[in-house]
Parts: sequence; C-alpha cells; structure tokens
Amino acid sequence: PRIEAVSLLLPVIDALHTAHGAGIVHRDVKPENVFLASVGGRTQPKVLDFGIALEGVAGVRRTTDGAVLGSPAYMSPEQACGDDEIDASSDVWALCIVLYELVTGVSPFERDNYNATLRAIVDEEAPSLTSRAASDELLASIVARGLEKDKQRRFASAEELGLALAQWLWSHGITED
Repeated sequence: PRIEAVSLLLPVIDALHTAHGAGIVHRDVKPENVFLASVGGRTQPKVLDFGIALEGVAGVRRTTDGAVLGSPAYMSPEQACGDDEIDASSDVWALCIVLYELVTGVSPFERDNYNATLRAIVDEEAPSLTSRAASDELLASIVARGLEKDKQRRFASAEELGLALAQWLWSHGITED
C-alpha cells in the first residue's frame, strides 16, 4: 500500500540525507540495499552497501572515474550516460524509482537487457503512477518530479523529497512515522 511504502521509505531518505550531508553519494540505491530490521517490535529500514559510494569531500573518489556503476534499473540518466559529475540528485532519482516500484509492483524503465534499460532511462518518460492506477495526483507529481531527466528540475535534496512525502502522508492522516 502507498502509505506503507512511503512510511518505509522516509527513514531511508533520512539516512541518505545524512550521508549527503557528509559528502557521500550512495549511487546504488535499490530495494536490495535496504534491509528491513525488526527493532523493538517495529520495522526499521537500514541502508546497506555503500561499496560504490562517491565521497565528494576533498575530491576523494572511492571508485574509478568514468566507470558506469550501479544497478541499471535504478540509475539516473546522468549515471546511465556515464557522466563524471554524479551527485545526490542521482540518489533522489533512485529513491523515486524504488517508491514507484513499491507502489506499482514494476520498475518504470526496466527492459529485457542492460542496454535497453539504460536507453529507456535516458530517452523515455516513466509512465505516471496514476496511469498504473496506483496513486493519487499528489503522490504521482512527487514521484514525477523525482524522475525528471534534468537533475536541476528534481528535488534539490533527499531532505526536500522527504518533506514532500511527509506532507503527503500528513494529508492522509498519518502523523507519525
């Protein structure tokens, strides 16, 4: 359900916001890198696998320049094109892909092979959540903004995405995470 999906994703967004504040971009946000732990009788998502993370502090890079790294279905257009300048907006993109998949059960860009998936990410628009009968207009617009091809048009940060999703939850009567 949409409310459960958004509620589960908010702690992940918060963790990535913290990483971004320390100058670290995850670059491989996907469901397989979110572990659901049971803590005190409640589900607590944990972000795993910072193995291909990029650290922007003092120009330190943890991976090779120009390498296309990550899981194709969750790559931002700039990652799919092999751009050297990958920043937190790529994690915002991937978070919105994860949310899209959680609410619809399908990935918007996954195709039969790696190259076709990358091409779809770069050249095609994601079908709207409402076209998949999985959302209301407000949630669909939040996800669509997170999936803007032009990273300047996406949410400026994971925090901004998280606030929009928290407001959406609030509009549905959910006042606690």
